[in-house]
Amino acid sequence: TKALHILNQPSWDKQAYYQRFSALENTYVGESTPTYLHDKQAVQRMHEVNTDAKILVNLREPSQFAQSWEEHVRRRRGYEQVNADVLFSSSDSVSDWRERTNYAEDIQRLFDYFPPHQVHILLYEDFAADNQSAMSSIFRFLDLSPEDVVGGEYNQSVRPVFSWLDAFVVSFNHGVWLDKLPISLRKKLVNFAKTILFEDKEYSVSPEHKELFKDDVIRLQHVLNEAGYDINAVSRWGYEGLVSNDVFDKIS
Repeated sequence: TKALHILNQPSWDKQAYYQRFSALENTYVGESTPTYLHDKQAVQRMHEVNTDAKILVNLREPSQFAQSWEEHVRRRRGYEQVNADVLFSSSDSVSDWRERTNYAEDIQRLFDYFPPHQVHILLYEDFAADNQSAMSSIFRFLDLSPEDVVGGEYNQSVRPVFSWLDAFVVSFNHGVWLDKLPISLRKKLVNFAKTILFEDKEYSVSPEHKELFKDDVIRLQHVLNEAGYDINAVSRWGYEGLVSNDVFDKIS
């Protein structure tokens, strides 16, 4: 279930939460709410709900994530292109985004409740570059057969090609008429819309933008190394040129 946003609410009912999944017997169940990662109370409740839970974490290069999130929000307001220089133009804005992409603290908080072998961490860039391999690694982590990975792409990062057409479709997407269509037809319409509405999205990232997040990425790398993960976020996200050789050698 996507984005339930239950475990990070001020008050919650554990039994009511269990009921959300009670009809699904003999199968894997779970939910995807990214904001849980950044919420101590939500992580505590995750542990309370299931101490044996398997946690999936997908991390994106911080400045790319900031631009992607901001564009997502602006689309809901009628769409406006994101300008990275404007987005990171003030110290308050930079401080806010550094807080929201403090992955080292977020991951360490997870480890306070769940051991590393219950936490599968992916870098979004690897997920996007080789979608099927990434999904296969997830299925293996969940003790499922790789053959259970169905064809297709998962959670691609895209941007609207035509902003006016995208705004038109978004307005109808929230209309009640869509819910009256058969599910099979709705899926066909969505797939067709993707072919004409969207293209793969990569945001411009300058060395100056990355410099803002460099220390945070280094801290994340230390956390990953100490937990035994074979992940080099510094290199994969292109920060090695911003890190001194002695620091890079220590975290590589």
